[in-house]
Amino acid sequence: CNLKVKFCEGEESEMIIGSSDLTGKIPVKTTRYLFQKEEAGRNIELCYDLLGSENIQTFSLKIQLFFSEEK
Repeated sequence: CNLKVKFCEGEESEMIIGSSDLTGKIPVKTTRYLFQKEEAGRNIELCYDLLGSENIQTFSLKIQLFFSEEK
């Protein structure tokens, strides 16, 4: 399943979900996007609403990427 979406704080966009046969779109509103670049890694905070005709689902993610010289 392919997933494509562009997150821009305060803006609405579309989440495109699909496979080789079927494709669908869900309206998305990004309520918060924060990217922090640090020497040891990156921190991303993302909050967005999936908009629909009946109910809105809110998602909140915190993503941390760590870099290390160890292999």
